[in-house]
Amino acid sequence: MHAVNGSFSFPEHWFLNNDLWEVLDHHALMSYVFPVLVGDRKGPPYCSHDKISNLLKVTVDDYIAARNDLVKKDLIAFDGQDETAGPRHYPSDAS
Repeated sequence: MHAVNGSFSFPEHWFLNNDLWEVLDHHALMSYVFPVLVGDRKGPPYCSHDKISNLLKVTVDDYIAARNDLVKKDLIAFDGQDETAGPRHYPSDAS
């Protein structure tokens, strides 16, 4: 068995199978992948909008628009303070 030392993350496979890579613009893709890459087993750390947009090399307005688009598509949860990448449910589980 292979042990992973340090951090490890991966994008969900359903993300590709459901054509989200094709549908989302590059700001939304980066905004989705960023918390997956920087998170650990406790989830993504809190980062300010300024810090995230600076790391992603986009304007704060573009980042917020992309984040809001991901929330609208139910791809991330956002409570006004903390951002969590990942679906609230898998598309096949939707009622």
